[in-house]
Amino acid sequence: MSVTSAARKGHERADTDDDAVALATALARPTLDETAQTAISRLAPEVEADEVLTAAHHLGVGPLVASHLTDADVPAAFESRARERCRATGVRNLSFVAELHRVLSAFADAGLRCLVYKGPVLAVSAYGDLSRRDFSDLDLFVPPGDVPEACAVLESLGYNPWSENGTAVTDAESLVSRAAERTYFRPSEDTPERTVATRRPPSVGVAVELRWRLGTDLRPSWLTFETAWERRTEVLVGGRPVPTFSNEDTVLVLARHGAKHYWNRLGWVVDVAAFLSENDIDWDRLRARAARANRRRILHACLLLAAETADAPVPAEILADARADSNVRRVVIDAQGFVASNPETAAYGERGRRRRTRYELQLCDTRRQQVLTLCRLAFVPQQADYAAVSLPDSLHGLYRVTRPARLAVKALRRRVEPR
Repeated sequence: MSVTSAARKGHERADTDDDAVALATALARPTLDETAQTAISRLAPEVEADEVLTAAHHLGVGPLVASHLTDADVPAAFESRARERCRATGVRNLSFVAELHRVLSAFADAGLRCLVYKGPVLAVSAYGDLSRRDFSDLDLFVPPGDVPEACAVLESLGYNPWSENGTAVTDAESLVSRAAERTYFRPSEDTPERTVATRRPPSVGVAVELRWRLGTDLRPSWLTFETAWERRTEVLVGGRPVPTFSNEDTVLVLARHGAKHYWNRLGWVVDVAAFLSENDIDWDRLRARAARANRRRILHACLLLAAETADAPVPAEILADARADSNVRRVVIDAQGFVASNPETAAYGERGRRRRTRYELQLCDTRRQQVLTLCRLAFVPQQADYAAVSLPDSLHGLYRVTRPARLAVKALRRRVEPR
C-alpha cells in the first residue's frame, strides 16, 4: 500500500461526494496528467465553477487551478470564471511586485542587503507566471546586524509594526535577540482603521515579513545570511533581477516552512513540486546540506509528499530512502490525511500539544536532536509565554523559568477539571 492510499484509508472524509474538492485536488499539480483530465471530464458537469474555485482557494491552489481550467475542456461558465480569477490574481500580484521593487530600492539606497523568497519570487521561479500563485506578503531575509536599520527604512516607507495580539516589541535592538522575524504592515486607502490595530486581512494593504533567522525556537537557525548570500541566485520579477536563495537552499526553506506548519495546506506541497519541475537541482548537494543541518527527515518528508501528492520529479533513490524511514512515512501519512479530511481549513499547526511533540520528535534525525527538542519544548519561551507574563528585556532569561511553570499549571488544571 502506498503512503497516499494509507492516508486515505486512515482519514475518511465524512462527505465523500464533495466533487468540488475532488476536482480542485485533481487539478492541484504543476501540469495536468491523464488522471486530472479524467477528473475534469467526470466532475466538471456535476459542480459549479465557483464551488471548485472556492475549494481550490481553501486548499491554497486557487490561481493554479484557475489557470488549468482556462486551458481545459470545460463548460464555458467554468472558463469564464477561471479567467476572471486569473486576471484578478495577476493584477493584485503586480501591485505587490511594484511594492517589492519600492522596498528593494529603499534598501539599496540605505546600503542594505536582503534576499527575497516565497511570494512573487516563488510564483515566477516555480510557476513561471505571477498569476498562478497566491501570496499575501513579501518575505525578506536580512543580516541580524541590519535589522534596526531595515526596520527604520520600512517605517520611512509608511509601514508599521504589526502583531496579532498587539504585543509587538517596539525596540528593534531588543527584538533581534528574542525573535526571528517581525511583520510590518502598510495599510491601503481601503483598510479600516480597526483592521490595522487588530488583524490584517490578506486582501487589504501590504505586509512585509522581515526575517533574520530561518530557524524556529524548536529548530534553531540552520543557514546564516552570509552563507545564503554567497550562494544566492537572481530571479527576474517584474522585469528586474531580484536576489533570492540558491535552488537547493530554496527547497530546504520550503521544506522548513511546510514542516513548521505540519504541511496543513496542499498548496505548500504543490509549491515544492512546481519548483522542482521548473529548476535544476543538484541532488547530492541538497542532501548534503540537509544532513549537515540535521534536516534529512524534514527534506525526505517534503520530497515524498511532493512526489506522491503532486507528481514532483524526485529521484527514485531518494524516494526509496524516504519510504524506508518509518518516521518519515508516518509524518507523510498524517499530513496527507489531514488535508484529505480537512480541505476547507488553512490551519497553521493547530494539532494539540501531544500530537505536536510526537511530530517534532519524528522529524528529528538523531536521538541527541530528540533530547534537545524535548528540552526546547519545555524551556524555550513561545509567544503564549510572552502574553502570559510581561517581563522587561533585562529579565528576558526568566521566561525559561516561567514557561515550565506555566505548562505545569496548565497540565494540573487539565487533570483536576471535570471532563
